[in-house]
Formats: sequence, structure tokens, C-alpha cells
Amino acid sequence: MSSPDSEVTSSSPLTLPEPSIARHDQKIFTKEEKAFLKDYLEKYADKCARLQSQAKPGVRGTAGIVGAKGEWVLKHVYPEFVKRFNSAGPDGPNLESLKEKLKRWFSNNHKATGEQLHRGMSPSKPRASTAIDIFAKENGEVIKQKSTKERELTQQPTQANLKIHRQVKTTMWNELTEEDQQAYKDKARAEKERLSSTPDPSHNYQRQKTIIKTTSQALRKLCGNGWDGHGAVVYFVQGVYRDQNDKYKSFSVSVSDTNQALDVTSECAEYQAFNDAFYKIAAGFLSGILFVFSV
Repeated sequence: MSSPDSEVTSSSPLTLPEPSIARHDQKIFTKEEKAFLKDYLEKYADKCARLQSQAKPGVRGTAGIVGAKGEWVLKHVYPEFVKRFNSAGPDGPNLESLKEKLKRWFSNNHKATGEQLHRGMSPSKPRASTAIDIFAKENGEVIKQKSTKERELTQQPTQANLKIHRQVKTTMWNELTEEDQQAYKDKARAEKERLSSTPDPSHNYQRQKTIIKTTSQALRKLCGNGWDGHGAVVYFVQGVYRDQNDKYKSFSVSVSDTNQALDVTSECAEYQAFNDAFYKIAAGFLSGILFVFSV
């Protein structure tokens, strides 16, 4: 499998099935297939944000880029998916339905995670869930099964999945007793109260696991020619943080609008000396030691 961050190229064309063979539509993606697709999701979000920054005035601000997101999926994901899961084989689905399913999956999951989240523009505080949101999360599998059954019984197309899912969720919620609904309302209230206060330090320590990723996301929105951009620019970040065990750890990352990393650490002969000096200064700063330098 090719890396999601690399251009997808095929040395040989896909072997397509004989048109005379009746093939079923692509079904709901399996757990393994979803895991495969998630590897491309952040790259897809980056592409969407870049397209949005280049959008011309028009309906919903997308004039000139309609279809480009789907084209990206068909170019970068579709060929690798077909190879990985032998979709072009005799037991595979109708490939046109697979293409539509892939484009819709990325569109829906990108919206679910939020384009801004992938571009470092997530709000400083997460949005509190409503009572019905919590109910849907706890009963997601049941709602999914009932939605699938309802769609099959009414012979509706897969495009109606979201609409049916909402209808089933609302129906199940309305069927709850007032006591059960109140229990979910209490959970939602407790979550809202928790989010209205300063996060526990464990929250920040947990986020340290993704410090390179989130640092890149925060800076990438400042690249390029979008409203928040500074044109053609590349950043190199050298950082030090203190973990929950009071250990100091360093990291470095380069950020640009092209997602192409700069190999500063190996190209710069003096990098190690700089890294050691910065580590000492930063660790001292974080521990409250003041360094004074004479010029």
C-alpha cells in the first residue's frame, strides 16, 4: 500500500471486470476497510482546506472547486482501495457504486471531524453534546442496524442513509420514557459544566502525544494565500515540553502549505549543538530558571 501522503501512481492499469457480469452495489464499509480509509482522512482534509482557500466567489464559496474533492479521492484512494480489497475481482462490487461510496464516505467523515479541526482552527473548547447526541453515541450500533433494515425494507437508495439515520434516532429518542430522557439530559448538563471549567492537567498531558501534529495544524493555516495565510512561507519549530513525570522532551517539525517536510536536522551541520543549547535554555525556562546572556 502507498503512503496516504504520497502521490498515488500505478505501474499498471486496474483490471476491470467484464461488463456483462452483474455486480452488487458497494455495501457499508467493513471495520477493516474503514481503518484503511482513515489513513487518508487527514490528507483529504488538508486538500479540502487548500481548495477552500483558493475558492472563487460563488454559491457557498465553492465556485471553481466543485468536484475537485471527489477527484482527489478517485485519484489517490480509489486505486489503492481496489488493489487492497480486490474490488475488481469476481466477487467485488459495481465499481461505479464503489467510487460514489468512497466520495460520500470522505465527505461525511470530513464533516463529522470538522475541516477546521484538521487545519488547526478547532475552537479552544469542545462543544458540549446534547442529550440526544449522547443517546445516539451510546446506542449507535442499534441505530445503525435499524437504519439499514429500514432502508432495505423501503428500498431506498444508499444516498438516503443520513436521512433515515436521523429519523430512526429521533424515533428511538421519542420512545424513551421521560425518566430515561432526563437521565441523558443530566449527562449533557454534567458535560456542559465540566467543559465550562479549566481542563484537568491530565487533559493537556494527554494532548502532548500529538504535539507535533497539532503544532503543524496550527501553523499550516498561516501558510498559503488564504485569508489567514502569509503567502509562500515555511516554518521550522524547535520545542521542549515538560511531561507529567517532570521530564523535559524536545521535538522539531517543519511546516509548509505543501506538506513537504524539510530535513533540517540532517542538513544543518550545527543542528545538534543548537538543539542541545535550546534544550538547556527551554528546560531552564520551564523550571523557572532565568538565563542572562551578555552580548
